[in-house]
Amino acid sequence: MNELIKSPVFNELAETQIIKKAEIIANAKSVIPEEMSAKEMLDLVVRITGGELYLKTIKDEVRKRITQDDVKLTGNLLGADITYATTKTDYDYESDIIYNSLKSQLKAREELLKTQRKLYDKHLEAEDFIGIVDENGEQVPIVNKETTSGVKITLK
Repeated sequence: MNELIKSPVFNELAETQIIKKAEIIANAKSVIPEEMSAKEMLDLVVRITGGELYLKTIKDEVRKRITQDDVKLTGNLLGADITYATTKTDYDYESDIIYNSLKSQLKAREELLKTQRKLYDKHLEAEDFIGIVDENGEQVPIVNKETTSGVKITLK
């Protein structure tokens, strides 16, 4: 445990008696240099991505060992409220025939709408664009789309 706490990642938090979200965010923002080259920024993001994986792995493995009784004994630690809660319940919808049929129909409709949008994007100049017509003779609507971009980091 001492080696974990002594790691550079924990230096700031290890000495703190009360951990507050706002202070963590403010401290993190304060250590970012004002000017960084693109290479320095990418280098930092790659290192942080590795650190996040490292910390998440530790957190997940330790959480597996914590019992409901452990939480009852603690309740509040370092200014954080600690409760034991059900975090996820999985239902087996796949065992329902109607659900599977509807899911299949929805997936097919999504593909149809996506294909119509891709056709429309290829023919933006065409004023009389119709594209795909469904089984009822109606033009498949052209749905709006939103695209996001960002840096993708893949650790090997």
